Amino acid sequence: MFKLPSYERRIVRLLFAFSLVIATSYVVARTIGDSLFLSRVGNDQLALVFVLSGIGTAIAAGCWYLLTKKFTVATTIKVSSFGFALLGVAALISIPRFHHSFWLLAAIYLMADIKGCINAINIVSAMNTKLGRDASRSSWAIVGLAAPIAAVLMGSVLAAESSILGIRSWLLVGVFLDINAFAMGCMLGETQGIKSLLGRSGTTPNAAERLSRNPDAGQLVKLELPEDFTNPILVKRKTYVCSEQFRRWIGILIAAKVIVLTIVAFEWKSSVNTFFEGNAE
Repeated sequence: MFKLPSYERRIVRLLFAFSLVIATSYVVARTIGDSLFLSRVGNDQLALVFVLSGIGTAIAAGCWYLLTKKFTVATTIKVSSFGFALLGVAALISIPRFHHSFWLLAAIYLMADIKGCINAINIVSAMNTKLGRDASRSSWAIVGLAAPIAAVLMGSVLAAESSILGIRSWLLVGVFLDINAFAMGCMLGETQGIKSLLGRSGTTPNAAERLSRNPDAGQLVKLELPEDFTNPILVKRKTYVCSEQFRRWIGILIAAKVIVLTIVAFEWKSSVNTFFEGNAE
């Protein structure tokens, strides 16, 4: 189903593993944030934490976007992973003492939202930097499969082990995953992208082979010539999506998605917490 050129396999495996780790880390953080806040604070303050989370995530995303323009993707991955690991340790230490503090539980909830946002920026930046336009379609598809796989697998594990492992144990799992993401950031910094690999002597496939593996890299186009030209000319032309139009429509799509998911998430969490009046532990 997925036929990858040999020169793409190493970087695709690394990106897949990185995406799997950060997606799993987000699922754990999201579950911890929801369960702690809803069980110990309840529905009364849920609307407030949604507003605080939205504002905090927007600010974090804007700041992170500026950092990605100044630093390499490997650096931003290492900084974010190390920061999330430290915050996880801080939460682990603080929870026994401030176990019902609104601000601590809201901070843990906010940390999960920010982690999801920054991790998404990191993986997209890593894919653009290491895969780019020269990679095959299959490589993008394989890396993209990591997040849903992580959601399904980790969701199943959480459902099975939630009654055995407590919140503090899951916080340790989250810290361990963030440390692994840091290590993968170091590996990504030492790994060449597809464009660099194709530019090295002796590794560049011929044009026909690259075109067959990656149809989006270019196409043969028949030019319309004046009547005094008898032979058509075949040239290679790059095809690009209109970036301005793409950004406008993707922005509209993301805004609509966020609004819908926020409304659904609020109603779902409120209803579930009302039904299950349980203890997070």
